[in-house]
Amino acid sequence: LSEVGLLTSDLIPLAQKGKFDIIVDNWYAPDADVLYNTFDSTQESSGGLNFTFYKSAMLDKLLVQGRSTFDHAQAQAAYSAAQRYILQNVIADPLWTPVTEFGVRSNIQGFHADVTGLWPLFQDLYIAK
Repeated sequence: LSEVGLLTSDLIPLAQKGKFDIIVDNWYAPDADVLYNTFDSTQESSGGLNFTFYKSAMLDKLLVQGRSTFDHAQAQAAYSAAQRYILQNVIADPLWTPVTEFGVRSNIQGFHADVTGLWPLFQDLYIAK
């Protein structure tokens, strides 16, 4: 999809049909379940966001395991295995990892970012005297 100014509302229907040479996109989420929406086989044919059109019973199994358990350790193991599978099979190529730096004065307390490190969270922020 190379047209300048292509809107997201235009991009998704075209990408779902495979009408592109390459998609360079950024995505992240504080929840690993985003992998299901972008890599599970069912999301390729059901109006989802799997623009890779890659189908793998093993990857689908790992993604469903990760989203089906309430056990943190089991979910972490499943999602870690899914991420390894995606990288080893070059289903997606991570071209860069964003680095975000925040400058905060020493009198500012309670400052922290979300789990991605990209967005500041303000609920605990205060100015010390």
